[in-house]
Amino acid sequence: RCLTRDQAVRRLADRGIVLTNDAWIMLQKAGNAPAPHHFALGGRMPLWHVDDIDAYAGRDYERWTVTQVAELLGFTGPSTAGSARKQLSRWGLSAVGRAPGRGGESLFASDQVQAAQAARPGRGRHGATRVDGRFM
Repeated sequence: RCLTRDQAVRRLADRGIVLTNDAWIMLQKAGNAPAPHHFALGGRMPLWHVDDIDAYAGRDYERWTVTQVAELLGFTGPSTAGSARKQLSRWGLSAVGRAPGRGGESLFASDQVQAAQAARPGRGRHGATRVDGRFM
């Protein structure tokens, strides 16, 4: 049985991995989400096999706190956790759990965060080449 993108994202949400459609597309481009099993409608509609989606939901991954995510993203200063939360929200990634205790932070899937960071666009002029640190 195969699922459309919307069905696959809903199936992941039922298993505790909540992603927006944009996050799903970004993770696919970064190579973190499962690739389509095949395409329908003349190659225009990707379909994912249920077993691939379930395997992705059941994968073993490390969970990082917001503070650890902020360190990876290079945020510094008094509002690092808030800045990291905003960036994760922009990417469409949501928490997969919560650290124990009264002051427990939200936990995020480390592989998704690393894939989103790797797929993040660079700074400066897009497509311009640099020679000795200067744009040409």
